[in-house]
Amino acid sequence: MTEILVKVGFGLVIFFIAIYYGTKYLASKAHPLVEQKPEQLAQQIEEELFNVEEREVVKEETKPEFPIDKPKKKRKYYPKKKK
Repeated sequence: MTEILVKVGFGLVIFFIAIYYGTKYLASKAHPLVEQKPEQLAQQIEEELFNVEEREVVKEETKPEFPIDKPKKKRKYYPKKKK
């Protein structure tokens, strides 16, 4: 009985260690650490912000896209006269 418990325990330990290192490996592939100096980072951000050729042009629309945007006329309520 104790032999089975020891084998199961070692199996679980190996399983959890494999999961830990596997997720650590995948996380390092997805988000590699980039070592940059603050001056280089600031220069890169400045180039991205002020590069006019690569910026997208936003069109201004004067007409509302949906009829909901138009204001509705208010109707006056007149109660019906009782006879």
